[in-house]
Amino acid sequence: MKKILIFFASFLLFPLAMVAESIEFTASAPSEVAVGERFRLIYQVNKRPSEFNPPAISGFRILSGPSQSSSTSMQIINGRTTVTESFTYTYVLEPTAEGTFTIPPARIVADGNNYSSNQLTIRVRPGTA
Repeated sequence: MKKILIFFASFLLFPLAMVAESIEFTASAPSEVAVGERFRLIYQVNKRPSEFNPPAISGFRILSGPSQSSSTSMQIINGRTTVTESFTYTYVLEPTAEGTFTIPPARIVADGNNYSSNQLTIRVRPGTA
């Protein structure tokens, strides 16, 4: 009886283990910076994209980017292997004027599907003398 219960429990849980990890594509940057202050705009995705399409960035001088980096980590816990990937696109920006600016979403293609990052709003305050 115990073997039958274990069989049915594993049969029911097996599809949950086979569910593919959902693709997450996020943008991050400080919400407030000063004129002339350099900062990083970072796009991160948990799946290797076949294509990266940056947004049109206005109100900021692009000092560098996009710089690409990736990392992979593997864990084996109780015989179960988990692989985590991270792909990052980084810009270094400098605001050119005061105001509130919106950076539209970037777009990627991964596994043949299109994904968009979140939109960012950055408030630029006066710089210090």
